[in-house]
Amino acid sequence: NPYDIAKPIDLARTSDFEGFDEAANDLAGKLPIVGKPNLIEKHVRMWLVQLSRCHRWDPEGYLAFSRNNNSWVSRSTTKETMRGKAQLTPQGGLALNPLGYSSMAIGVIDALEVDGFVEGRKGFIDRESGKSRNSRTKATDKLIDDYLKPYDLMTAVTKRHDKAPLVILKDKNKNPIHFKKTAKTRKMEDGIKAYNQLLRNTDISLPDSSSSGLYLDQQQVHRVFNNNTFKKGGRYTGTWWMMGCNRNQRKDITINREATVELDYKAQHIYMLYGLKGVSYLEEYPKGDPYYDPYCPGDDCP
Repeated sequence: NPYDIAKPIDLARTSDFEGFDEAANDLAGKLPIVGKPNLIEKHVRMWLVQLSRCHRWDPEGYLAFSRNNNSWVSRSTTKETMRGKAQLTPQGGLALNPLGYSSMAIGVIDALEVDGFVEGRKGFIDRESGKSRNSRTKATDKLIDDYLKPYDLMTAVTKRHDKAPLVILKDKNKNPIHFKKTAKTRKMEDGIKAYNQLLRNTDISLPDSSSSGLYLDQQQVHRVFNNNTFKKGGRYTGTWWMMGCNRNQRKDITINREATVELDYKAQHIYMLYGLKGVSYLEEYPKGDPYYDPYCPGDDCP
């Protein structure tokens, strides 16, 4: 199925390249859609960033996106509970939609399809089986030849927008939720900013022959916490070498044009926990399995 080759839309990504402004200004005025011109142009620009980036990833690949209006609001009054206090949940909110794109995005992509600039398939929800799939879209030759190539959008650099949060807290359903910043979270953000500055000053690359299926412009990190608490999760994520880079690709990574070697230590953190208790696991249990839990020996353990 060609629609299986797809990447989810990333509304936190944008670009400072002026070619997107020029192309959006020209294209927005030609589309069969009614609305405020500045909002139409804003959403056309967003789609140009997303579609050009998707085409670079894989010319045959599709963008996956939701046509549900609730997926395109940046704020909501939905309440979640964290430590007994009501918190506002941005449905798709600041974490997923930092620039506040609206459901006009659906009207714009439909207009682009009517004029032959994109092609794809609408998503579906099967209430009986519970199966669902988001809609798919990708640039056609018309968009590529009329806009992506003439305005040099095929090679334009994109970035994670400055408004996109560096620390994300999710609820038990994995939806981003609002939280009040504290000295602790601000300290986290400062550390992430410093690390991202280091990444900006470092050339981390893959040869073209090894980069298939990756967004090589994803070179900034953020942290994600889970289950309404900063005690769960916290893993750094967001870069191409953390997301989708397989074993064969990782061996070809270069840092500042120098080859790299990945050292993998089995059960490292479990061994460290034993060490904190003064136990050398490998000496104490030379044939043991560090992942074995005698209190939960079955396959259904969490």
